[in-house]
Amino acid sequence: MARLTRLRIEGYRSIGSPVEIQFPQNQPVVLVGENNAGTSNIVKALQFGADLRSSLQRRAGLT
Repeated sequence: MARLTRLRIEGYRSIGSPVEIQFPQNQPVVLVGENNAGTSNIVKALQFGADLRSSLQRRAGLT
């Protein structure tokens, strides 16, 4: 099982400057922000990355 340790987002929708988020090991992570702050875009970026990884693994015959 892969673990996510950090996420770097650059040029993604409403997130202007590059953002890097470090995920602490074995601790829950909560995204909190005002309306239109980009928190849902961070979740979309995570989903995109997970889908991309899954697709690449399927193409390589690793799953």
